[in-house]
Amino acid sequence: QAIPPERLVEVRFEDLERDGMGEIRQIYETLALPGWALAETPIRRYLASQQSYQKNRYPQDPRLGRRINQRWRFAFDAWGYEPIEADAA
Repeated sequence: QAIPPERLVEVRFEDLERDGMGEIRQIYETLALPGWALAETPIRRYLASQQSYQKNRYPQDPRLGRRINQRWRFAFDAWGYEPIEADAA
């Protein structure tokens, strides 16, 4: 509440992964940041250079996953995230 809406942009990581260029453009537009014309090409190049990046994967403790789901359910619900697959570890 202390941050004026025109100074705040919330970005889901999944959306950034799916459409990085579109999300970054939206950030510039929402915050009325100057310099998009200069930033667009270097950002596009950087995103293209990351196309083969593979996220790290770690084994997950099912008990910890269940605890996280229980304690953070309010956040998952508020932002539309699926619970952690605690039993699939």
